[in-house]
Amino acid sequence: RNRCWLANRISSSLDVEITRVWALTDRSSNLNTPSIHFHPADVFDPNDDVDTSETRNGESEQQIPGSYSAKSYNRLMTLEERVAHARIATLVHRRDGDWQKAVELVVGYIVSSAPTLKVANHPKLPPVLSLCILEALIAPEGYVPINNTENEAKNHLPDFKSGETTKGWFYQQVIFLFDSMSQESQKSAFKLMQALAFPVHVAGSVWKERSMCIDDRIRDIAQVEVAAYERLKSSIDAAWLKFLQFDEMTEELVQKVGHDFLSSSVSNVIPENNEH
Repeated sequence: RNRCWLANRISSSLDVEITRVWALTDRSSNLNTPSIHFHPADVFDPNDDVDTSETRNGESEQQIPGSYSAKSYNRLMTLEERVAHARIATLVHRRDGDWQKAVELVVGYIVSSAPTLKVANHPKLPPVLSLCILEALIAPEGYVPINNTENEAKNHLPDFKSGETTKGWFYQQVIFLFDSMSQESQKSAFKLMQALAFPVHVAGSVWKERSMCIDDRIRDIAQVEVAAYERLKSSIDAAWLKFLQFDEMTEELVQKVGHDFLSSSVSNVIPENNEH
């Protein structure tokens, strides 16, 4: 009798954790954990043939390629647990046909964990935004959308087999949330995708820099995140990341994208209020 109530409570709790709590917890933890603070001098030579890890104490040990240090297990396990929770949360919403909630999870997670370039000391501190968690929210492993006319009409599910919807479910649902498939709605959706793509690319860049660290406590997590970043960039559901090329981004461009998006969003609301 209370199964539905319990499922809703669990889903609601996960939503809060993903879009609020994780970012707050990690920002505090990163500041107070010197062992994960990266210094530019702590990098290894990519031309070295032997994979050697070194700790802050100067101790070195040979590491098998593809393996992770025991000192990284706790953080890796925490990341794995969060990835599982992110998959559960997004798939519950998708199963219920609540694609708006699935979109809100992605947007909320990116906004709450976006790198604050002028505040946070990157790359000394790791990004709060995890590409592994983002990947779990956008393209959870093993999830295959059901594409048929009935489900599309009921749940507004995009047709992934159509050549016209190769941008993936997230992009299509953002357009739907703007109420129509009009050209103006598509422009607003495009600007939102650009605004969301920027912090993702910034986080990917910081993780790449940290992946060159000689300290395995920093390098192990960074390498996992970089691998997720590369998978995201080749995923159909994250094709919107290509709407903003990272090597072309400047502070002025990002500010313009944000200003244009807010202006277009407000213009869709204000005319209705002015009519009265």
